[in-house]
Amino acid sequence: MKAIYIILCMLCLLFFASCEKEEAIILRSSELPSRFEFPEGDEGWDHELMEIYKKYTTMLIYKNLDSADFTRSWVAGGGTGAAGRIGKPLDDELAEFYTDFVKNQVFAFLQPELVAGVLPNYIYLIQDFRLKMTFGGDMSLANYWDGMDFGDFV
Repeated sequence: MKAIYIILCMLCLLFFASCEKEEAIILRSSELPSRFEFPEGDEGWDHELMEIYKKYTTMLIYKNLDSADFTRSWVAGGGTGAAGRIGKPLDDELAEFYTDFVKNQVFAFLQPELVAGVLPNYIYLIQDFRLKMTFGGDMSLANYWDGMDFGDFV
């Protein structure tokens, strides 16, 4: 009986000693420092991208990108032989087309209150997205030859 009493006392002490007041979880701020100028120009589609940013707090970036922006891993590629990812920024014609596409085919179906804090800070609009291989050359990640490749949300 004495052993049970000691165990119960120890559990009570452990229970009270383990409680700690934790700080409140702070949601992601939409005012994070950015290396990108946004909007990236003064064209009509840049104003549309700014409207998307104000409504959904995610920046759609289409120029001034480099290969470091596409790297999402801090370790080796796990045997794929990939040394990194590369892609080309969109030209003005494609930027206008894909801004309209993303606005009317993606964001038109999203409700801002449902996706708040879920969308990434940046969505890169790029073309010719490829893996740069360790032993030279590169490999296409998608075989879309008519403009922007699909599939990279960073």
